[in-house]
Amino acid sequence: MKKYAIIFFTLVFSSLSLIVTANGILTCGTQWSKSVPVHLVERRVVASSQNGIVLMEVEDTFYNPTQFRCEGVYKFKMPPGAFAAGFWINTDEKEWVKGEIREIAEARKIYQTITSRLTDPGILEQKDDEITVRVFPIEREKKVGIRFRCFFSAYGDKERLVINFPIGFSTVSSADDFEGRPPEPAKAKLSFAATIFDADVIVDAMATDDLVKIKTENKLCNLSYSAETTLLNDFSISYRTGRDEKVSVATCLVPDGSKYSLIRVRNVEYAEPGRGCRIGIIVDASGSMGYRNKERALKVVKAISAMPQVKVEMYAAADGDIKRIEPADLETTKFYGATTWSGLESFPADNNLDGIVMITDGDNLQSSHVKSLWRKIGCHPVHIIYLRSDYSRSLAVMAENYGDGVFIDRNISDDQLVVTLKKSVEMLKNNPFLSLPDDRRVLPLFGSLSDVAYYVQTFNVGKFNLKTAMGEDLLSFDVGENIEPQKVSPWFASIAGRQLIRQLEGNEQTSEVIKKITELGLRYGQTTDYTAFLAVPDEVAKTNSDAMNPAYLAMFAAPNFRKARAQARDKACYANQRVILGALEMFCMDNDFKDPITGQVNTVGLGKLEHDLETGLFNIKELVDQRFLKAMPVPADNDCDYRIIGDLMKNGYVACMQHGCCDQPGVPVAELVQKYCSENNLDYDDFDFPYEVYSNSNLWSDSLEVKMQSYILLRLFLILML
Repeated sequence: MKKYAIIFFTLVFSSLSLIVTANGILTCGTQWSKSVPVHLVERRVVASSQNGIVLMEVEDTFYNPTQFRCEGVYKFKMPPGAFAAGFWINTDEKEWVKGEIREIAEARKIYQTITSRLTDPGILEQKDDEITVRVFPIEREKKVGIRFRCFFSAYGDKERLVINFPIGFSTVSSADDFEGRPPEPAKAKLSFAATIFDADVIVDAMATDDLVKIKTENKLCNLSYSAETTLLNDFSISYRTGRDEKVSVATCLVPDGSKYSLIRVRNVEYAEPGRGCRIGIIVDASGSMGYRNKERALKVVKAISAMPQVKVEMYAAADGDIKRIEPADLETTKFYGATTWSGLESFPADNNLDGIVMITDGDNLQSSHVKSLWRKIGCHPVHIIYLRSDYSRSLAVMAENYGDGVFIDRNISDDQLVVTLKKSVEMLKNNPFLSLPDDRRVLPLFGSLSDVAYYVQTFNVGKFNLKTAMGEDLLSFDVGENIEPQKVSPWFASIAGRQLIRQLEGNEQTSEVIKKITELGLRYGQTTDYTAFLAVPDEVAKTNSDAMNPAYLAMFAAPNFRKARAQARDKACYANQRVILGALEMFCMDNDFKDPITGQVNTVGLGKLEHDLETGLFNIKELVDQRFLKAMPVPADNDCDYRIIGDLMKNGYVACMQHGCCDQPGVPVAELVQKYCSENNLDYDDFDFPYEVYSNSNLWSDSLEVKMQSYILLRLFLILML
């Protein structure tokens, strides 16, 4: 069977909790086969660690024991700060298809084109710490394989370094099979092997699972674990180092002769600064916070304001707005409205704040919001106080990568609260950073200086300093020629490339910075916000040559015919939009979407339609299932992608990413969204429509037509030859 795998994903950073089990689950997403018990039959994990930086490869094999073909959705939670650096897929039990790095707009366009032809697709996306892989088809009584690589790091736990391996799984399913009986749980084989190297000598290595075999010899530790079971919990490996130093420097020599310095900084102690500091406090004043969280927010603000030498600037964020208030006014501030963070865009960039404390329950908070705020205050730390009783991995990762954070539940005592906040303020006051011999500041590749921070630099002899925000030295260390280099695997060069990307991510994302990040992503084979993996076997690539290079077919299309055909498709698409819009209006009339608290009508979620306001995506098939549509609309074009712009209960409407809106023909979707935001006082950047995939894809450039007309004889000759 012909097959291809297409994958794309953006990097944001991630976090881990050992509470989580059943990681790497493949479930059926096809409507007619949602209860198909696709089983994990084998998991192979290989890991290699160099002074705390880990490369892990996971290979999962699933089996479909039924007589039904289905689509699979695979999800895997990765460790803190991890980024995927390789992907393979196997749908015929023979050939593994490897992904190649491309610019993300190109990868998405090719994916959309080829998948519309109903050949075997595979797509991988990463959001925060989770990757999602969609696989189609999983043939009946066949296996499908998914393999990926990711980089992450160990974290500090007092005197020990800890490496978490989130590879727990469960094969027990609560779904019934097609005869109404619970499926028998299937056992899965696990094989795990890891090699841990630490130049500071490994002492007292331990595992949280007694079945993990450990063999330690000086600087090297080998781990192995094999099992056949229906349930496995995540586990971790921890060890102490023989040298109890705050800074560890290892010189790494890769096979091509390049040398790098791997710097690890731990347990930094902050001296009480003799100066005052200015801290901005942003309080989430939305309706989701509620009365109890407002009380706790008041306690946090009063505790920080009472600290000596601390000057506070207060801001309240609610209902898409952010405004400056006095600390004393917080008690009378009304907590109301939807939880949106678009107001952060108006946060003043010309400030002299030492850092930000965000007090929130985390509702609707995304990495992009925190990252934008972090850049606005000059990459100073953003410390997040989460007023929640439950630990959230996705929220924790935001705090870790842009400063720090803590979860505070309602049972914390006043004394414990003060101690916790004092530690946070000390970190904000100092805002430590690594300074290179040429006085350049460097962001950590992994971790933070409040825990364990890792840096990878091209090898240079000289004095390195850890300084506070005011330039005061916390500690210094030398990198000298006498450090014996350690020969490492070729993958280490990729880590050095990621350090450069990490540094650029802290800058304003101008066109030049974006171009440089894209170039580094392509050079080192890594996903970024602007690059993606694309895997297409040679045979499929030849069959779909037009998709691989869309300009190929444009050489042979007569402009007049193509224009007429495009107009016909526009009209057909507009007709589909009117039908869908009518069905949605009937659906909304028959369903109640009132907010139970405010009584306001809204379409957040739109019930079973699963409407996402940011992307506009919704489940059209639900309209068919509830008989508001007789059948699924037949797309006028392979690239038709119907989405909802805005809130249907107010003034939202249906549009096609390819053809625009039937009521505003010829207007690109990007302009439609901008207009909607302007009319409704919303932030355009909060919407995540794939404009770049469809931009001008259905339009002819007049200048191109003129140029092509001059080559009419050549085009006719090529058409005859083909």
